[in-house]
Amino acid sequence: MSGIIRDVYILERSPHGLRDIDVRTRLDETLNNAEVDVSLELAAGTAVTYRLFDTMGYEIDNGRSSSGKLHMEIRDVILWNAENPYLYTLVLYAEGEVIAQHIGIRTISTRDGVFRINGQNIKFKGVNRHDTHPTLGFYTPVNEMEKDVLLMKRHNINTVRTSHYPN
Repeated sequence: MSGIIRDVYILERSPHGLRDIDVRTRLDETLNNAEVDVSLELAAGTAVTYRLFDTMGYEIDNGRSSSGKLHMEIRDVILWNAENPYLYTLVLYAEGEVIAQHIGIRTISTRDGVFRINGQNIKFKGVNRHDTHPTLGFYTPVNEMEKDVLLMKRHNINTVRTSHYPN
């Protein structure tokens, strides 16, 4: 069972466009408002235009920058969690490229040794998982992966350790 077992592609990018994107989010103490800071590695002389949308497609913010720094604020933010994986969409336009980046906003912390997501205590129940199929080997169809996830959710598993590859 050797060989290439994941999708492989070659992508040619404009030498004058975006080279790297780093998105950081911060929530205020109330967990109601968020700041989104984006650092972009741009080729010299490149400007980027951006638009930020909520899940319903409503535009929250927009602008243009040639500094490689973007700053946005979201009021009444909807927080990401496993039960409600709410994602905002940041769309970047630069040198003929259009790049969409999904952004989930949440906070992770510990208090008194207890892990917390968005201020709520979380108890981990986890398993190890490898992409293998009983008859297809390393090729695992998407519907089989979905069956695995549904089986885990039925058993209240909320943490999955994967090895050597992204799921």
